[in-house]
Amino acid sequence: MAFFDDVPIRAEAAELFDLYQRMMQISMGGMSSMELKEEYLDKLTRIIELQKIMYFRAKYSEEDDAFEFCQHLKQCANVLGYDGDIDETFKAMEQDVANCKEFLEKGT
Repeated sequence: MAFFDDVPIRAEAAELFDLYQRMMQISMGGMSSMELKEEYLDKLTRIIELQKIMYFRAKYSEEDDAFEFCQHLKQCANVLGYDGDIDETFKAMEQDVANCKEFLEKGT
């Protein structure tokens, strides 16, 4: 069985897709209210959580598509300006989102 044929992985991938869609709706609408900005950051936090879970499962999988997924995550992290170990990258992303939430709460 391929990594992405596993039921929990498919469920997480479907949730990721739904989260991305909602984030696109919010961003296309201009994020005009504080509630939408908070929702956007909450969705982003959940996406990072799901990606961490999927990465953890994938790095211990022997499936080819799991290996490809791990490599793709590393490449995407580099494109976004994160360098090094992917676990450290997730921590940095979480901190960046936390900083955005703090910035938003201060109203600046």
